[in-house]
Amino acid sequence: MHPKAPLVPVAIVEPGKTLAYGGRQDKYTGNIWIFVLNHEGESTRLISRWLAEYKSNLINKIVYNWLVEPIGAIMQRKMLMTIKKLVELNALS
Repeated sequence: MHPKAPLVPVAIVEPGKTLAYGGRQDKYTGNIWIFVLNHEGESTRLISRWLAEYKSNLINKIVYNWLVEPIGAIMQRKMLMTIKKLVELNALS
């Protein structure tokens, strides 16, 4: 998070398993970001989901569907790939 960004409340913490944070910003706007560690045998998968709620009007639908969600998906993929790379490098050390 950016140091000047508003604080985001933590909704769920299950150590070693789940982290969810987010909440309602106002009457119409809210979001939540969830990270889950799924242990599968000798490997672990990190799953990330982001959900945004906004006032339903044409401008917001265009902004969220055509800008925010695609850009967020690209940024989230980069973040997850970087985490994977760092974890794999750490495992080799």
